[in-house]
Amino acid sequence: MDLESVARELYRLPPAEFTAARNARAKEIAAEGDRVLAAAVRSLARASAAAWAVNRVSAEWPELEAEVVQLGETLRQAQEHPHRQTLTELGEQRKALGKRVTAQAAQLAEQNDVGLSDVARSEIEQTFFAAIADRVAAAVVFSGRLIRSLQSTGFEEVDVSGAVGGPAVDSRRELSGTTSVESASAERAAAATAADSPESDRAAESAKAAEHKRAHDDAVRAADAAGHAAREAQQKAEALADALSGCDREARDVAAQIDDLEAQLEELHDRQRELAAHQRSAEHDHRTAVVTARRAARDADDAAARAAELA
Repeated sequence: MDLESVARELYRLPPAEFTAARNARAKEIAAEGDRVLAAAVRSLARASAAAWAVNRVSAEWPELEAEVVQLGETLRQAQEHPHRQTLTELGEQRKALGKRVTAQAAQLAEQNDVGLSDVARSEIEQTFFAAIADRVAAAVVFSGRLIRSLQSTGFEEVDVSGAVGGPAVDSRRELSGTTSVESASAERAAAATAADSPESDRAAESAKAAEHKRAHDDAVRAADAAGHAAREAQQKAEALADALSGCDREARDVAAQIDDLEAQLEELHDRQRELAAHQRSAEHDHRTAVVTARRAARDADDAAARAAELA
């Protein structure tokens, strides 16, 4: 067991599960007595969503490595002897591969409940384009320990600093379908020397134009993705604004109903007070009538008594 294998195992986990699993793994290793390895595991950085997806795609489809490296080799050779139709066909293959791996990444993300934004999908595609352009980048991409996305401009050297978790990628590692990565820098230098010769001027200009077109196409795709995300955000904002407006209208309607009910309640209170006054007046009249009736009865009894005495 070494840091590279442990890191590769951890980076296959969804990003949301990574930190807890990393800490648990470091604790297990420390309990086994290897505190140096435990500390190294605990220091592993969490991968971005795009980098996680790249790691999973490279693990699920290992044959992809040979395809990417071979396409990169073919493109580099085509740049040395530019031919419009060949470059166009290879460019289409590159685009198709980018779309395919992005779709595979989206499928894996959905299966693992990992959210991939439009920006993350674009980063996945750009990372594989970088692997096509640079064999050192390809070694990093297929290491299974990628923690950030990569960017490329034509076939220039890709910046892979801080792109992997754990130890640096071994430059002697053999890539499927090509020579060791260690020779990549030497071949870049040889290509640069060859580019200084007069015979290569037209080829260099054509290669530069092709690289510029690819960079432009990549920028257009990124702009399209950003525009799509902006439109979706605008649509969501408009929907929320409509919902808020509806809530405001409903709140005003409820407030008006409350006002009406309060007015009705006040009217009922007035009626209640009026009825109470009538009730008190009726009770007073009733008591007065009772007293009057009793007094009349006594007067009638007295008159009857006097009449009897006179008889």
